[in-house]
Amino acid sequence: MNKLILKNLYQKVKGRKITGIKALVYVSLDNVYDFENPYDISFIFDNDECLNFSCGCDFVSLDVKNKRIQGFDMQDSGRAEVVDFSTHHPFSQVLNNSLVEVFILHSGVDDKNIGCSLSFGDIDISILNLGDEIFYFSPLSNELILGEKITSHKL
Repeated sequence: MNKLILKNLYQKVKGRKITGIKALVYVSLDNVYDFENPYDISFIFDNDECLNFSCGCDFVSLDVKNKRIQGFDMQDSGRAEVVDFSTHHPFSQVLNNSLVEVFILHSGVDDKNIGCSLSFGDIDISILNLGDEIFYFSPLSNELILGEKITSHKL
């Protein structure tokens, strides 16, 4: 995760309201949606900016962009489709709330920035890359914090 890129993106969305949350999820050939393991999660703000979280190319860090996510065909394996995640817990709790702060989550085990925690006042949502898969938590468990030796740094 590039801190400078994240800081620049954060300046564009700080204090802005979330108008939507989208996720890129796997859909099998039988049309079964895997909502538990999204490939990307994207927060869309009222100024049309977005924060898109995905696994980094090193398979450990979390990548952050402001590019809209797009689905794609996986041929004989199914497809990746963009779905509305705004109604899924815990995301439904932050819809129409303003982003207050962003924290970078650093793993002492991997010595990489593996996640971000987005604070919306009373509610925090953490997005992490764990084993080249995106996971989301609200709140982050003490077991995970201790196991990954996670430290939090305010952006």
